[in-house]
Amino acid sequence: MEINAYQAPTADLTVKTDDVRPFYVVARGKFLALYFLTLGMYGIYWFYRHWSANREFAQSTLWPIPRAIFSIFYAHSLFAQIYRRGRSIDSELNWNPGVYASLYVVFEILGNLVDQLEKFGLSEPVIISLSAISVIIVAMVLLRAQMVANIACEDPRGKANNRITLANMIWMLIGVLLWLVILFGIATAYGWISLDFA
Repeated sequence: MEINAYQAPTADLTVKTDDVRPFYVVARGKFLALYFLTLGMYGIYWFYRHWSANREFAQSTLWPIPRAIFSIFYAHSLFAQIYRRGRSIDSELNWNPGVYASLYVVFEILGNLVDQLEKFGLSEPVIISLSAISVIIVAMVLLRAQMVANIACEDPRGKANNRITLANMIWMLIGVLLWLVILFGIATAYGWISLDFA
C-alpha cells in the first residue's frame, strides 16, 4: 500500500440522521425517578439534553447550556418546537405548549422564591407545602412535555432511554442523601427527633 504524504486525510463526516433525534427521549418512570430523587435538579439537565439534541438535529448554533440554566426564558420556544414536531408525527395530538410553558415559568419562579415568604409571616408548614406543590406541578408539566417529545421522536414509551444507568444511580443516591438531610432537619426543627446528648 502506497501512502501519499501530500493527500488530505479522509474521513466520513456525514451526519447519520437515523441516529439523531430532534429531542431528548426518556421513559416516564425514569423521568419521575430522576426528577424527584434529585430534588428537581434533573430539570436543568433535562432542558440541556433537549436543546442539545435539537441543536444537533437542526445543525444550528444555539447554545444548550445557557438555555438550560435560564430555562424560564426558553421554555416557550422549546415547548412550541416539541409540539410542532409532535403534531407532524401525530395529527391528533392535543397539547397546548403555551399554557404548559407558562405554568412551568410561574411555578419554577414560585419554587425559587418560596423561601422568601417567611419574611411575610408565613409559617414553615405553609412554606414547605407551597414548595412541594411547586415541585410537583413543575414535574408534571415537564413530564407532559416529555411525553410529547417522545411522540415527536417516534418513541412514545421512551424505550430508547428507559434503563437506569450507573450515572443515574449516582445522582439519585446524592439526591436521596440530600432528602435524608432535609427530612432530618425538619424532624429536629419540629421536635420529632431529639438531639439531647446530655
